[in-house]
Amino acid sequence: MSSVKKEYEFFIQSGIGLESLCHWELLNKWPKVFPKLPLPKTEPIAGGVVLKSPNLMPVHLNFYLKTANRILIRLETFKWRDFPKLFKKIGKINWNHLVGTSQISVQASLTRSRLIHSDRVIETVEKAIAKYRMGNPCSKKIQQLTQGKKKNLYVRIVDDNLTLSLDTSGEHLHKRGQRTKIGAAPLRETLAACLVALVHSHELSYSSVVDPMCGTGQLLGELNTFETSASREFAFQSSPFFESSQSLPLKNDSVVLPQKIFGHDIDPKMVALATEQQDKNIIFLQMDFFKNQFEGLTSQALCLINPPYGKRIELDAPPLKYWERLFCHLLESPKISLLAAIIPREFTDEAFLKKWPPLEKIKSKNGGIPIHLILWDLSKFAT
Repeated sequence: MSSVKKEYEFFIQSGIGLESLCHWELLNKWPKVFPKLPLPKTEPIAGGVVLKSPNLMPVHLNFYLKTANRILIRLETFKWRDFPKLFKKIGKINWNHLVGTSQISVQASLTRSRLIHSDRVIETVEKAIAKYRMGNPCSKKIQQLTQGKKKNLYVRIVDDNLTLSLDTSGEHLHKRGQRTKIGAAPLRETLAACLVALVHSHELSYSSVVDPMCGTGQLLGELNTFETSASREFAFQSSPFFESSQSLPLKNDSVVLPQKIFGHDIDPKMVALATEQQDKNIIFLQMDFFKNQFEGLTSQALCLINPPYGKRIELDAPPLKYWERLFCHLLESPKISLLAAIIPREFTDEAFLKKWPPLEKIKSKNGGIPIHLILWDLSKFAT
């Protein structure tokens, strides 16, 4: 990869099954973050979204995308059959422009490849970069910028097709730099953001919001910050190519949030943690779900919920009966018109979904547990 390319290819990683939500968020936020730039060429594929751009501006999406796991720049893609060719290809890349003197961590994954030695792949890449650095010392400016920094380099080989990618994110993007304490069954921020994206993608109106099993308030926190920029540091900010790119775009913090946002939980410790960590405009109260009359909500309220799965926190009934009881309690509230939930797939069956058809249902996994992200318009079931 030379210093200047006609087109850069990015891969925005998402959770499996959540690619469509990541793609929607990208297309929705691009004109807000880059109002003067046309929409780029994008394609959702298994595991994420491919984005092609004439410049490196998409690295700034690290600040704004809430549903993405990482943002990678694809440096090279080529047919690979032997280690000498790999060594030669790696040695031609302008590493000073990409990483300077940063420490590089190389990770390799091989699928259906004739050569199965991932350790040797890593060793070959590391030796090629070391040789490049010996013959191409960095300028003092680049040394100062990158000294002591770390970068991740990914080598992926499928059917002897090799893709070399540089991580622009650093730490996983679910780390927002905000949450310091978690509950017994924590919800990853990126998954919570996907549920928010599911609601927003349908362009449904609601005037107030409640999470009646809020834990430490992660769902409400992601709803509250979905249109804001992250405040943490990203790997690309200490890369030489970032210095030569355009300045950081303005924040898009002008979204209008519902006037009333409530978080309820039966555990007072969770309520205390949520109150401590989340935004002050969210009202957290100790409340038993089945005694909750949802006072304070306005009509046309949105309910976000990620109930216990029966793994770390035990259920008081079999999964199907447990969820049906929760669902019917929410259905009885005249104020709640929309329900968005992250639930294990075993919580619903064909008969339930036929009786209460959702607007959309997306399959994914949460910590290895098969789940649905599912959205209902409860007003359709009003009698």
